Amino acid sequence: MIGDSYWNGNPINEKDERNLFLASESKVQELRAFEGCRVTKKFEKEWVRDDEQAQIDYLNNFVDALKKRKAKSNTLFLTIASGNRRRREPMLVLARIFGARIFHRFNPESKHTNNDLYEIPPSQIDAMVAQILKGRKLKAYRDCAAAKSAGKDFIRILIESDLGASPFLHYWGRWDSLIKDLDDRKQAFENMITQTVDLLSKNILTKNHFIFKPEFKFRVKDKTSVWNKLLKKEGENGYIGDPFLRFTDFAGVRIVFFNMLDLKKGIDLIKKSGHFVNVDGDGAIKVDNRIRALGYRAFHLDVKLHPDKYASDFPDLLDVPCEIQIKTTFADAWSDIHHKMTYKDVRRTPLTEKQRDNLDSEFRKAAGFLEGVDDVIAKLSDQFDPRK
Repeated sequence: MIGDSYWNGNPINEKDERNLFLASESKVQELRAFEGCRVTKKFEKEWVRDDEQAQIDYLNNFVDALKKRKAKSNTLFLTIASGNRRRREPMLVLARIFGARIFHRFNPESKHTNNDLYEIPPSQIDAMVAQILKGRKLKAYRDCAAAKSAGKDFIRILIESDLGASPFLHYWGRWDSLIKDLDDRKQAFENMITQTVDLLSKNILTKNHFIFKPEFKFRVKDKTSVWNKLLKKEGENGYIGDPFLRFTDFAGVRIVFFNMLDLKKGIDLIKKSGHFVNVDGDGAIKVDNRIRALGYRAFHLDVKLHPDKYASDFPDLLDVPCEIQIKTTFADAWSDIHHKMTYKDVRRTPLTEKQRDNLDSEFRKAAGFLEGVDDVIAKLSDQFDPRK
């Protein structure tokens, strides 16, 4: 289906109309799944399940439609909703080749879904294809992606290859399973956060250790963030069967210090406290001192409760990981500003990949001032320490 593109009821671009491809069942009632989208045309060809040539013709027609719509618009939007996997997955791959931004709309009948659309990163589709296609077939895909075009020979490859066998794109089932598991574990994550904040604020990072008392923020990772991280990481590293074994930041605590002097002391106190072990069970807590992609510095500790101390009091929390993120006030504000500029829930228009890259580049350039500011604040905090 081809139509004018709307996001949360608002035009994607008020000055310049863009186009939206919706690949869905042909039934009109299916359109109710796409809240906020006004459909003006439909890509409606018959898909014949057991006729290979008819399927090739179908995909050829789809490619022709992509070419025509792309000639009229700088941006293609494709929403994959439902349908036969042997049809859906080849259409998704072809849309990726032609440079479409691809979104997924979940099953509206599921109690775990909402009316949102989730963008699928191209890297995840690349990883899915690499899992199925090998040798010359994979090379053919990469050549087509580089050229942003696909011919009949590659379409035949798609039909011959069972892309529907990949677990990557079974989105409805994977989403329902993930969110159900997240709901089931939410209480444990919340309890782990409560215990971690209590230990940090009342036992480890008490006010007398610092020039200024740190601030604490915390959250259980929301379902949208979990899903988007899963897609991103699969694009980088391949299929992830159980994200709860892979990711350690479902429960997160952020400690914000006013200066680097207090921050460094805080990290040392946590490591030596004896209340936590590293997430892998090692008694020596590892500190991930990373310069974030946006240029600001953040320190990460992935921990669990120490089993020798808490096996009897909190047996259900011993295997629940928690990410402790430590920043200065300026680094924390920097990341919040970037988040508000890019997060799709506060934007009328989702940023294109090029726009996101440009924004990130400008943030990295400006972030060079942060380290200098933090150094000055540390020096002033020491010089005018209110405890002296």
